[in-house]
Amino acid sequence: MNLFEAIKGRRSIRKFKPNSIPKEYIKTLLEAATWAPSAGNIQPWNFIVVDDPKTLDLIKKFSPAL
Repeated sequence: MNLFEAIKGRRSIRKFKPNSIPKEYIKTLLEAATWAPSAGNIQPWNFIVVDDPKTLDLIKKFSPAL
């Protein structure tokens, strides 16, 4: 699959499976995200990984769209 096919084939997911994501996958995603270009190489991002179900439920109380 090339980039154009990936962009055209993207879709929004509104319902997620309850399965947890392996930590190795999360590590790979975070590494890819930190290598993403930013304007002036400022790299203004902060990433927070939340994998505790109780914490996720608390977040949902303040951000019900999640």
